[in-house]
Amino acid sequence: MSSQKVVSVGIDLGTTCCYVACTEGVNEPKILLMNNEDYLPSWISLSQVKNGLGVIIGEAAKNNIHSHCVGYDSKRLVGRKVDEIMEWEKGLWSFEVVEKYGMSALSIYNPLTEENEVFVAEEVSGFLVRKLMDIVKGTQGNPIIEDVVVTVPVNFNDSQRLATERAVRLAGVKYVNIINEPSATILLYQNEFQIKEGKRVVVIDFGGGTLDVCCCVIQKDGIKVLSNGGDQNLGGNDFDRVISDIIKQKMIELDVVDNKDYWERTEKDTKEQANIKSKRVALLKKESERVKIELSMQDNVDINLENLIDIEDDEMVYGISISQDEFQKGCDEVDIMKSFTNCILNVLVRAKLNENNVDLVIPVGGSCIIPFVREKISKLFSSTKLADPRFNCRTSVARGAALKASNKTQIKNLNLYETVPFDIGFEISGGRLDPFIKAGDKLPHSSIKKFLPEKQNQTFVIYSIYRGMSSYIENDEFVDS
Repeated sequence: MSSQKVVSVGIDLGTTCCYVACTEGVNEPKILLMNNEDYLPSWISLSQVKNGLGVIIGEAAKNNIHSHCVGYDSKRLVGRKVDEIMEWEKGLWSFEVVEKYGMSALSIYNPLTEENEVFVAEEVSGFLVRKLMDIVKGTQGNPIIEDVVVTVPVNFNDSQRLATERAVRLAGVKYVNIINEPSATILLYQNEFQIKEGKRVVVIDFGGGTLDVCCCVIQKDGIKVLSNGGDQNLGGNDFDRVISDIIKQKMIELDVVDNKDYWERTEKDTKEQANIKSKRVALLKKESERVKIELSMQDNVDINLENLIDIEDDEMVYGISISQDEFQKGCDEVDIMKSFTNCILNVLVRAKLNENNVDLVIPVGGSCIIPFVREKISKLFSSTKLADPRFNCRTSVARGAALKASNKTQIKNLNLYETVPFDIGFEISGGRLDPFIKAGDKLPHSSIKKFLPEKQNQTFVIYSIYRGMSSYIENDEFVDS
């Protein structure tokens, strides 16, 4: 009788899709397949709850015809308060963003109760993790799971990291380690290609919901992070928004719809009207994502408007098309590429690097596949510095996480020395930030700072703690007091 497998698991819990990888013994980390696909769409649907089938997860949820019963993009909400979510982004979602337990939550229509059911974002993420763990058990013969590592964006704050941990525990995983997404990628790349000592590397992880940039240098005993940063409000969803706006405008110009109220929910809507609009928004979201992906492979993409609007059998509806030039122009109008470039340059400056003295650039994430994004990276650093084409950048985060979970990084001298991505400090007079931990300080890190009381016989003081890169707290993020 053969002994039970022992595996380590790595999870890339993405905004638009998830990947899961595992490592067994001395074997290299491998991505696990689900229905012949190497990813799981980050979607759930309540459409079959009424029939006793429970919550649908993944591709079946994304393709479900009951689009008003779906939830997605939970990573953009996890660990964040409602007022931290951008208003334009709420308009891209078929569900309503509400508050639950003081945090952002998804209000999704449940056909069983015929009312909306509210899930905090980590509950939705928990459904995804549970599905991924089921895939591990199903494909690996119900193994003993030794360690689990889940990745998060570099600039996820403590609230977002803790919420991600809660999501994993909701899925039944008792112990989990969290690492940064670019760190997982550089660990895997070094494991596969053995970058020479002294080489300076930049990882650009541009995914469905976030942008992460990490600058590091290869040392004899491992990988030292020089600086990292990013923008958790910049990713594939922003490109989807551009395409959605182009589609909406063309539909209005063709008199297919009257105006943008066709999609926008209002407080005056009846429950039926709200559900209809939710379905329209979900269909537009999926079509925009499809167009974005296909524009990475061809110059023009056709759209059948019959898939997006309510029509009678005898109505004639024309199709439209979107070109790469239109797409790029729309992105330029909202400064997506400007924000992308500035983010990269800011992280380079903090690492005391520039475009010329970087030796290797590793683009990761679906948004890096977009031609003009790839072109921008090549112009910044030179195409000769791009990662080896044999490296699978789509699955690298999950495989790197599995490698980290297996502890083989210690055996192979793949130690990772992380740094603090932002200044952390106290508010002092004049609304200024006085850092006690600075961006670039090595982790773990401790600091002692002395302050004098402002008044004589003062018996207590309340310190407000902020994090960010500005000298003034109004531009930084409040942490605690």
